[in-house]
Amino acid sequence: MPSLPPLTSLIAEGAAGGHEFERLMNQLLLCYANRQGFMYEPNGNAGGDQGIDGLVRKGNVPGLEGPVAFQFKWLWGQVHKGSKSRQITDSLERAARNREIRHWVLVTPHELTPAEKNWFLSQKPRMDLTLHSWGQDRIEWLLREYCPALFARYYPHEAKPSLDKYDGHDFKQFAADYRRKAAIAHQRLRTIGLPPETLRERDSTAEIPLRTIFVPQTFLADEEPDPDLSLAELLHAHRNFVLLGDPGIGKTTVLAFVALLFCNAAELAGFSPPSDIVPLFVPLRDYLRLRKDRTDLDFLEYLTSRARSDLNLPHAHRAFFEAALRMGETIVLFDGLDESGDDASRVRLSTAIQTFQADFPSCPILVTSRIYSYTRDTRLPKTTFAHYRVGRLTPSQVDEFIERWYTIQTPDNLRERQERIGFLRHAVHHSPSVQRLAGNPLLLTLMAFIHHGQRSLPQDRAELYEQCIQMLLKTWQDAKREGGSPTGDVAESHPFQRLGLHVATQKDYLAHLAMRAQELNQATAEDEGRGLIRRRDALDCLAKRHFDRSRRTRPGIEPAEAREEMEHFLGYVSERTGLLIDKGGGQLSFIHLSFQEYLAAWVFTCSAVNEDEQCRFFLTHLGQSVWEEVLLLRLYIILRLPGGGGDVVFDAIIRTLLAGLEQDSRASGWLTLARAVRDNLEISAEDKRKILQHALMTWLGSPPRFHGPWFNVLEEVCLFSPTGKRELETLLKEYWRNQDLFQTIEKEATVQDRHALAVALGRLGDPRIVLDLRLGANPDKHAGYIRIPPGEYYLGNERRLLTTQEPFWLSRYLVTNSQYAKFVDEGGYARPELWSDGGWRWLHDHPVTTAASSSNPDLSSPSQPVVGVSWWEADAFCRWAGGRLPTAVEWEIAARGPNGYIYPWGDDWQNAVCNSWESGLRCTSAVGIFPRSKSVPFELEDMAGNVWEWCADCDEANRVLCGGSWTLSAEYCRSTFRAGLKPDYRNGVQGFRVAADAPAKSLPAT
Repeated sequence: MPSLPPLTSLIAEGAAGGHEFERLMNQLLLCYANRQGFMYEPNGNAGGDQGIDGLVRKGNVPGLEGPVAFQFKWLWGQVHKGSKSRQITDSLERAARNREIRHWVLVTPHELTPAEKNWFLSQKPRMDLTLHSWGQDRIEWLLREYCPALFARYYPHEAKPSLDKYDGHDFKQFAADYRRKAAIAHQRLRTIGLPPETLRERDSTAEIPLRTIFVPQTFLADEEPDPDLSLAELLHAHRNFVLLGDPGIGKTTVLAFVALLFCNAAELAGFSPPSDIVPLFVPLRDYLRLRKDRTDLDFLEYLTSRARSDLNLPHAHRAFFEAALRMGETIVLFDGLDESGDDASRVRLSTAIQTFQADFPSCPILVTSRIYSYTRDTRLPKTTFAHYRVGRLTPSQVDEFIERWYTIQTPDNLRERQERIGFLRHAVHHSPSVQRLAGNPLLLTLMAFIHHGQRSLPQDRAELYEQCIQMLLKTWQDAKREGGSPTGDVAESHPFQRLGLHVATQKDYLAHLAMRAQELNQATAEDEGRGLIRRRDALDCLAKRHFDRSRRTRPGIEPAEAREEMEHFLGYVSERTGLLIDKGGGQLSFIHLSFQEYLAAWVFTCSAVNEDEQCRFFLTHLGQSVWEEVLLLRLYIILRLPGGGGDVVFDAIIRTLLAGLEQDSRASGWLTLARAVRDNLEISAEDKRKILQHALMTWLGSPPRFHGPWFNVLEEVCLFSPTGKRELETLLKEYWRNQDLFQTIEKEATVQDRHALAVALGRLGDPRIVLDLRLGANPDKHAGYIRIPPGEYYLGNERRLLTTQEPFWLSRYLVTNSQYAKFVDEGGYARPELWSDGGWRWLHDHPVTTAASSSNPDLSSPSQPVVGVSWWEADAFCRWAGGRLPTAVEWEIAARGPNGYIYPWGDDWQNAVCNSWESGLRCTSAVGIFPRSKSVPFELEDMAGNVWEWCADCDEANRVLCGGSWTLSAEYCRSTFRAGLKPDYRNGVQGFRVAADAPAKSLPAT
């Protein structure tokens, strides 16, 4: 037999080659041990740094009786000299310290020459330790006899005759081809099959690049003390993982993205995959489907078959996959342990995965499964598999997904892209119910398709639920591709589909099931418990409804037949549409409680329900927290959807509920009606005022705070109901003028209480603050400004007398976040006519679009002063308002008044009189909550402390600031004190107010 090329010509030199040689020898010795009946331990207990790379302690290596240690040295050429000899002798001396071993085998890629062998055998650290050397001949023998797959890896042409159906194709070339084809197979999210009404025509066959759209989630440890992991951390761990999650949470997508990563077709911050790793994606449902006809099909044959059929790689051979697995050059991705048929099938599959892991322990394995079907019998051992749950998307991850989505959909128009991102983010986050849905990647993707196709997301969450349900019923089976191959085989038919039930009928059945689940769990407050229904109860409900509906067209149908058909329906809805989840233990639930509540609200449309029955239903459940969302959604359906009953029935229900609450004033019932106002339902003006009046009075009597259910509902009214917001603003102004309800500020409760009240008022529409500071022709007629008359004033510590000839005006309050938002919303950052030349140049170099503090929740309440604005931005706002920044002299005149006080209120300092460091608030305060600090006699607010105020003056390269801030003590709050900063400075302690001359002209609004 001709000699083969040495391994040194086939394996890279240096450390990388040494590692490959070590992996190769470990695998050859494992195969040798398996056939010969001894136990080989790679990297034995002594460890490689002890001169031992592998150890045999049980059984005997043929020809070597007793424990044997192996040492692999990637050395050749005069190994008995110089540094090479020292490496060998050092390793031998360390190994000899282990008194257990009787044989030490030096393995090198070349045969030792006679001189090298004589030198080696002369090294005898212990008399009872026998030395042996293995080289090319022994390695070649092991390759041929014990691991043909690795033989084919290194010597493809020589292996061709002995490997059935192997054509001698180079393994490295095949690996490159496989990664390239796998990258194509996994590169996109498929949108084919989405309802045409959801997508515009040009989008109906669009495909979304997975590498661009994918947002990595957090993986939550199933047990302590394991830490939660990012995807990068999970992959760095190089361990085996089971990833658990409910339908739609993104388990398959995670594996597809990991496959792209290892194909070098995607990027992940914090992780760079090795270039030689091949991802092996195994959809377990597809594997079992093929195994029905080929009972001897193992994972290697499956991978080979799919590489040929799906990836069009005719050279595929199981030897390639075995060799790559043995050498630790793959990551294995088993998708859908839960999708593998019945319990017995899952147990067999779990056992097969464990066997596979034991055969190929060098490769990390990721297994996904739904939580419900991952039972004790199918559970993979914790000793070899770490268990994690796929986390929901956080709000910031939702925002990132939306930005990625519209970067793909609108790549060439930055303005349109930013608008759409903003609109969809607002639509998702403006409703807690919709925001909860968005944490599920599947449902978020559905929302994104709806928003992109229809140019908007439904304003009403009920309409959104309806569209999501329709999409899931119509298209999940196409998107999931039950066949499971990376390229997406056509899904095999489900027995239920043969019934041919219309989607509307399926929705009818699900609605009755939802109502039954709602009725069975009335006493359960937790969302998880409320969504559960026993499979037996679900089947009873569905069978009865199916039997009753079907008798008209199928008079011969029997109850048992209807029940059997509904068994198939339950399987179809949970396996194909994803709307139902099998939670294990014989329990089912909807994918999200919101869908159960919506369908339970909608079910009345399936039969005739008169006005009296509707009113009784609402009176029965009003005030019951588990029914509140059902009631609100039912009100929407009655008012807005065909067959609901319309405004006549709606008005009758509202009047009935109000009359009932006047007799039995349950707080929870009033809250429900206030939330109906929040939902922007067309409640009559009289009833709306009555509802909001009760909510406002209850909040104010709490005492008022910016948290709790009453404040939350009032704030949501302001956010989501334009008519409700206007009515609430009217009520707030009436109470402010006519009733003794806002004395917290004037009576000076604790600074924290005053701040809390004013922040809350700001979020509801603070009646003290005029939102639009644009002056118009006469500033005297603007309630947001105070006139500073001409006269004699004192300046400086030396009290220089100054006589002014003309009046000017200053805004009563520092410009607030709510006032600044109007400037932003009306395009203030995009209108060059509002900016000085220097300001426009600054904006060009610093392309900001709002105040720097706008994203800081501690600084961005509507009633707090806007901060984080440069001098240039403050100047532009004043120009937009038809005014200007005050000069430092004007500012001092207004602060000190004609008496020239040291502080706005007088000459004596008083702790906590203003928002300085002494007040202890430690943040910017809502404007106007320090009544004793008003300037005398002009009653300007916050002229001392709170935030520094930009003035028009220059001091060399700096701009002047007056007034001190919350970060500083009394000394800096003197009205004569001035500071200076560069005009581009933007941090959390600089704000401003507007000055105006008479007459002032406003720039036209856009």
